[in-house]
Amino acid sequence: MIKIYTRDDCPQCYMTKKWLDNHQLEYTEINISRDKKYIDYLKAKGAQQTP
Repeated sequence: MIKIYTRDDCPQCYMTKKWLDNHQLEYTEINISRDKKYIDYLKAKGAQQTP
């Protein structure tokens, strides 16, 4: 299963989800705008942007 971290008003997130949907790939979306506890987790992993 693919896990994708997104945020509101993110064009790259939208396009990535659209691509996954078009290729009929299942994924779990975690929106860090709504679930802020993942922000520190992603920063600790070295992520600087979404998706």
